[in-house]
Amino acid sequence: MGTKNICKNNISLFIDACRFAENSYFIKLGEEGYAEVPVSEIAKELFHMRTDAL
Repeated sequence: MGTKNICKNNISLFIDACRFAENSYFIKLGEEGYAEVPVSEIAKELFHMRTDAL
């Protein structure tokens, strides 16, 4: 289940703030549709969908 589906289903999403840049980079490398998206934009999208950050 992808992040967007998790958030649409009212499941809490917590971000490990220590790893947000690394995780954003891995999304860029491995998720369909994100290859051309800047890592900074991916990070903004992650933090926009989050419930909280740890």
